[in-house]
Amino acid sequence: MRATSKFDLTLNLTAFQRGIRGVLEYSTDLFERATIARMVRGFARVLERVGGDPDVRLSALDLMDAAERRQVVETWNATTRAYPAGRSLAEWFEAQVERTPEAVAVVCGATALSYRELDARANGLAHDLRGRGIGPESRVGICLERGPALLVAILGVLKAGGAYVPLEPSAPAERLRYMLEDAAVAVLVVQESRRERIAVPATVTVVSLDAAGGAPRRAHAPARTLTGAHLCYVIYTSGSTGRPKGVAMHHQGVSNYIDWGIRHYGAAAGNGAPVFSSMAVDLTITNLLPLFVGRPVHLLADEYPIEALAHLVRRRPDFGLIKITPTQLSLLTPLVTAAEARAATRTLVVGADFLHAETTTFWQEHAPGVRLLNEYGPTETVVGCSAYTLPPGVHRQGAVPVGGPIQNLRFYVVDGQLRPVPVGVAGELYIGGVGVARGYLHRPALSAEKFGPDPFGAAAGGRLYRTGDRARWRADGNLEILGRADRQVKLRGYRVELGEIETVLRQHVAVTDCLVVVREDRPADRQLVAYVVGAVDPEALRAHLRTRVPDYMVPDAIVPLDTLPHTPTGKLDLKTLPFPRTAETSHPYEEPRTTVEAVLADIWASVLGRDRISATANFFDLGGHSLVIMRLVAQIRTAFGVDLSIRTVFSVPTVRAMAAEIETRIYDDVVALSEPEATQLVGANYSA
Repeated sequence: MRATSKFDLTLNLTAFQRGIRGVLEYSTDLFERATIARMVRGFARVLERVGGDPDVRLSALDLMDAAERRQVVETWNATTRAYPAGRSLAEWFEAQVERTPEAVAVVCGATALSYRELDARANGLAHDLRGRGIGPESRVGICLERGPALLVAILGVLKAGGAYVPLEPSAPAERLRYMLEDAAVAVLVVQESRRERIAVPATVTVVSLDAAGGAPRRAHAPARTLTGAHLCYVIYTSGSTGRPKGVAMHHQGVSNYIDWGIRHYGAAAGNGAPVFSSMAVDLTITNLLPLFVGRPVHLLADEYPIEALAHLVRRRPDFGLIKITPTQLSLLTPLVTAAEARAATRTLVVGADFLHAETTTFWQEHAPGVRLLNEYGPTETVVGCSAYTLPPGVHRQGAVPVGGPIQNLRFYVVDGQLRPVPVGVAGELYIGGVGVARGYLHRPALSAEKFGPDPFGAAAGGRLYRTGDRARWRADGNLEILGRADRQVKLRGYRVELGEIETVLRQHVAVTDCLVVVREDRPADRQLVAYVVGAVDPEALRAHLRTRVPDYMVPDAIVPLDTLPHTPTGKLDLKTLPFPRTAETSHPYEEPRTTVEAVLADIWASVLGRDRISATANFFDLGGHSLVIMRLVAQIRTAFGVDLSIRTVFSVPTVRAMAAEIETRIYDDVVALSEPEATQLVGANYSA
């Protein structure tokens, strides 16, 4: 045997009088011994079956023996646990109000509400809604900024027995109107200041709340009769047909997640949790867990929530829990110090997107006491249906596993015939159990396609959700997500159907053809790029998109083409799509005029991946976006000792304007010094 393998995997077979003997040589950098052993056993079963029946189809062969099948189908899915299946979110909260009525429940800026006060305001709204006919299965739209009114509205709807439909206030008016009509919303709860900005269908009754949620207070909630099967919320996600689709979730699925999350995420420890993401995505539910264990939630109402979170973390808040997306974590990390990270939280749950180990390196090295978890879960299966705890001090590369299913959920990795595949073999992930949603609201055909009968579960009438995620089991029972089997992508924490963007682009009169892709031309910097055929103006197309889709679905770059490239066989040739050209190529280059401009231009070039930057080029025309802004702000702090806000970056988007702002800040900070001393200090900061 050679000490070094010549190829990644080599099988040599030799025929003897008594049979066949073989040697399998493999690269230990790519394969573990246990993996090779499974390959050998599977290959031996194939030979046995083929030897006994030469006409058998290879697709009909099962590579697993009974023990292996039992492991992936039963053992790793033995998750049954008792939970309060009939308890609604309102009942979870009301039980906590009885235990800790005077404890602080919500903090937003200078406003703080106790559990008793939040409960009373929600009760007042609930009575109002009941008087308007809201009850079980009724759907109530909520279009509110992050603030106390948002929690009053959610709890008020649930206390009335209805289901809430969260709507992002910044979404285009046309999109909001579509969701109101599609969900058949009976009542819409809005802030008075935003009432005139929403195109409300005539069939919808509008109820206004002030920013504090000042609904009339009532001592008790209205009587209601709910079961775990009743509708809890409808959350809209991107749809491949050009229209978002509403995921209809029941109370028992949410209750199961809350019961599990309270015990596994340490929500009862520390100083509660911050809420900085939109309630229009279900990941925010995790940060509401403290409301069910007597701790406060801190609502960050700022327009730039990650910046607001960084300011909060610098005060060393000792949160019990922070739920954050990988992109948000990448934005937060450069804005905090090691000491601030250690005092920020006790548990950091990263979810809603693929997590690469490099994203958590800073926290593992500098905040080893913070428990890090990678949570996985499509909206169709309640927030999170698995979580993997990153081992302390272990530094991996590549994708982080997502663990195994939480209580009362099950994972099946299957092939095209819905048969379980062996450990280490890629297949498509199907999810079963109490967390599976009803389906898509008013979309019976799509629901039938994605939600089907469960052939593995023991319970009659069980269903499986087809995730579209490619996955594989590891030998330790943890699952790895490998990518998508379709064109759905995760981008900066949001789920995006590329087909929806293409549909909207084709609605523009100048577009004859288009293709939308996600490019990663710089490590960990994924950008949405649209390649468009037609006599198009990129800015006009962006304006067209902004009236129809959320900002996160507007491409970072729009590239005009004469025609989309195809291979000789007629397929789209993705490899030959050109690199997105930006305004830098047509902008006249201007040299930096000062030392500050020169240093700043080098920082811009570093974060934008450019060779050089003109002093008058626009940051956003060069491909700058939220992730790049955070890198820019962090490097400016290191080089100049100046903290620029995201809002400031938008107001000074050129090197020259930003340099002038930095110089002003530096001289303001040393106003007590003489002019020569100030100049000397500034020069020292430049070379830092």
